[in-house]
Amino acid sequence: PQPASEVPESSSPGGATRPGGAGRAILLGRSSGKALPVLREAVKPVVPPLALASIAADTALVLPSPPACFLCPISKQVMTDPVIAADGAVYESADISARLRAGNRTSPVFGGALESAELRPHIALKAAITEYFEFRSRFERQWREFQSSAVKALTQSRQHVMALEEQAA
Repeated sequence: PQPASEVPESSSPGGATRPGGAGRAILLGRSSGKALPVLREAVKPVVPPLALASIAADTALVLPSPPACFLCPISKQVMTDPVIAADGAVYESADISARLRAGNRTSPVFGGALESAELRPHIALKAAITEYFEFRSRFERQWREFQSSAVKALTQSRQHVMALEEQAA
């Protein structure tokens, strides 16, 4: 294994470095391709954990919109029962069925005539939509739990600081 060495941050030779204070970095030695952490001096994290907790506690979760392929081209809403029509496009079953019952045999996507009124379930897309929203729901729940933990950590930290201030006074 290579020994760890201290080098100025600006001249780190492409190795793994951590901020080391006073304009220095700790270069990590390597053994079998794995970095060996060496603590020569106190290494301060770039963002203190309580700052991360504070950010998490005050940050609303904003998830991206569902993929466009989950939206029915007729209603522009997420499909719950996607079907493949004769034009090869995918629609929400209720939306395309209503058009067909009304006698409209024109493809909403391509504009040509639909050769038949046959609709086939798109099982794979339905499963993908279901899995996507289950994943999204789990992620949202985990975010709420993380925020709750962050608020708890901040509260405990503030109480600890207040107790220390009282002792010092």
